[in-house]
Amino acid sequence: MEADITTPEPGPASPQRCPRRDKTQRRPEPIEATVEITTVTGPRAARLQHEQTLAIKEVLAWLASRNTAEN
Repeated sequence: MEADITTPEPGPASPQRCPRRDKTQRRPEPIEATVEITTVTGPRAARLQHEQTLAIKEVLAWLASRNTAEN
């Protein structure tokens, strides 16, 4: 499964109201997305859950090591 995820740029520090849009301006195009959900059961589900747990632990360890290295 692949995902292309983009994070919007952070906004200003103080909340501001967006100015009203001129009626001649076009609305942005809607975002199109496709989602596939696969349900896994039985022994395959247990194995997948174990693999996901190991992957999450690895990512958390990597994040923790980066955090201590930067401080």
